[in-house]
Amino acid sequence: MSLLERLRNAGDYLADILNHLMADRRGDAPAGGQLRLSMVDGSTVSLPSSDRSDWRLHARYEPARGCFTDLVITEAQTAEALCCVSVRPGDVLVQDRGYARVRNFAHARMNGADFITRIGWRSVRLFDIKGHGFDLLTVLPDSTAAVVEHPVFVGDGRKRVAARLIIARKPPEAVERQHRRLYRKASRNGSQTDPRTLRTAGFMMMLTSLSAEQATAEQVVRLYRMRWQVELAFKRLKSLGGFAKLHASDSRLARTWLLAHLIATRPDRDFAGRRSRLSPLSHTPANGAWRASGGAGKEDTDGCNAHSSPEHASGKAAPPAHAPQGASPNHQENANPNPKARNLPYPSAYEARPLALL
Repeated sequence: MSLLERLRNAGDYLADILNHLMADRRGDAPAGGQLRLSMVDGSTVSLPSSDRSDWRLHARYEPARGCFTDLVITEAQTAEALCCVSVRPGDVLVQDRGYARVRNFAHARMNGADFITRIGWRSVRLFDIKGHGFDLLTVLPDSTAAVVEHPVFVGDGRKRVAARLIIARKPPEAVERQHRRLYRKASRNGSQTDPRTLRTAGFMMMLTSLSAEQATAEQVVRLYRMRWQVELAFKRLKSLGGFAKLHASDSRLARTWLLAHLIATRPDRDFAGRRSRLSPLSHTPANGAWRASGGAGKEDTDGCNAHSSPEHASGKAAPPAHAPQGASPNHQENANPNPKARNLPYPSAYEARPLALL
């Protein structure tokens, strides 16, 4: 067998290696009522000279660890879904509108996890507590309410999931920018913008399975806004790590190259000392600082067949590192770097180290 053919057949082996490396990072599932915040998202890669997406990277990013804790490569036809990453009891999964599907909500709850998912006005069908259809457009807040919430259900039958619908008003400048984008898109497509889309553009709408005791509506909004960290991690992976520069045109070779690249660019040695101590919140919540959970171990509950082997892990999470010399003031904390621990049941990125490459 030629070397080239061996490389073509190495995809499953490399996927198994990557799977075990990510298991090392995830460590133990949260215990003692603690919840672990994770951002779940996906990104695509194209073959050379291709005018479409050919491969999809499914990722899970933990701000408390400042790194990706799950990476799975599939063909682009595989939609963004929670079943493609590890989901464990105690996880709080933050997702964008691409994950607003009943199957994803049900998958999270069946695995003991919670979700915070942004939705559009027609993403999913909602029901009230009596089982009647819930019209989201009729409950948009008036000009005096910044954040409102309503109890709803998503799906029906065995996949019925209880949730809180949280609607937050956007700042006027953000609404104006969104309207301009909608008008430009309609102009390019030669179509008219739906008035309902224009109306809902002024609000950020989310579904969460977290109870009001676990997080208030305002806290849920703050937690969702931390999604910028996974977007930044993807950008670093593609621009600085060169992940998007796919050179192989053969599909099997391309998969091998992508997996080998993810393994080779693990930043445990090179980037461990570069993580910033950065709070993504504009201010500390009234009831105290969000706490970041960490730890390591060898237990994992996988919710999908995307992984190809059992996982095992051991070790301890890396200690916090100071920001690099010369870093921007925005990436440094002037306050006490070791604030007093608060007894809160969920983690956050306060004191998190969010900017590791992987």
